[in-house]
Amino acid sequence: MPKVIKELNKTIGNRVREKRENLNLSREAFAELAGVSQSFINEIERGRSGMSSESLAAISKALCVSTDYLVFGESGKYDRIISLLRNLNSSKLEHMERIVKEIVDAL
Repeated sequence: MPKVIKELNKTIGNRVREKRENLNLSREAFAELAGVSQSFINEIERGRSGMSSESLAAISKALCVSTDYLVFGESGKYDRIISLLRNLNSSKLEHMERIVKEIVDAL
C-alpha cells in the first residue's frame, strides 16, 4: 500500500475515533449505529484499513459529520447544527423543524 494511502487511513481513523469518543460511544455501540462490525471500526480507527464509499457514508452519518470532515478535516456547514439537533427528542425536533421552515419561508 502506498505511503500516502497509509497516512490518509491513519488520519481518517484518528478523526473517526475522536468523534466517536466525543459522542461517548463505545466501539460496539458505534459499530451498531454505523451498520458495520466492531472489528472493522477497530481497524479503521487504527489506520490499518481503508473503507468503501458506502462505509464512509454510513460512518459519517453515524457520527453526524460530513464525509469532507473525515477525509479532509474540514467541517461541513451543517455539522454543528446536526450535532445539536441529534440530541433532541421527537417533539422538540418537530418544533425546530417548524421554526426553520418559518425562517426559510420568510427569506
